[in-house]
Amino acid sequence: MLRCLCGAPSIPLSVSQSRYIMNDLGYFPGIIESDKGKFILGELYVVSDELLKRLDVLEGCPHFYQRKLVDVVFGDREYPVAAYIYVLTKASLNPMDTKIPANDWRSYYHDKVDQIKADVMR
Repeated sequence: MLRCLCGAPSIPLSVSQSRYIMNDLGYFPGIIESDKGKFILGELYVVSDELLKRLDVLEGCPHFYQRKLVDVVFGDREYPVAAYIYVLTKASLNPMDTKIPANDWRSYYHDKVDQIKADVMR
């Protein structure tokens, strides 16, 4: 996905106003909305309508993920702004998926890769 977003302006450290559970789907995360979940910390990208359509195809929308309009806050703003987020469809849910405790994909994935490297070196 990052390759598609090259050159798109981004706003780091955006926070969702809804709560989600984040799952490890292998090489990428998937989220589902849940009152038992946590806020999502991520990046907000400014994209054209054309790029948004390309992202929908890449994300398997509407079959694997659904694009949903949500409120996020970023920086020192006191009020939320509307942004799209991709949420797993019910058909894509797998109860066996590993939950990512802190909802921080980057840290989780880097730790996962480091663990795999350590296991290989043994």
